[in-house]
Amino acid sequence: MIDPGAVIHPLADVSAEATIGAGTRVWQFAVVLPGASIGADCNLNALTLVEGGARIGNRVTLKCGVY
Repeated sequence: MIDPGAVIHPLADVSAEATIGAGTRVWQFAVVLPGASIGADCNLNALTLVEGGARIGNRVTLKCGVY
């Protein structure tokens, strides 16, 4: 479930089967696979990859190129 308060860049690839918390920002060319869970108020910079099954807490930033 993607919270309506999340901001997903149009060039990001976020699975509808991922969980994205309120206030989280996902930037261009980021990939979030099915089954991943991202908390609230996170920032996923460009070119990041979050694999299925990964759990990211609240207020976490993943810098560019993190896999």
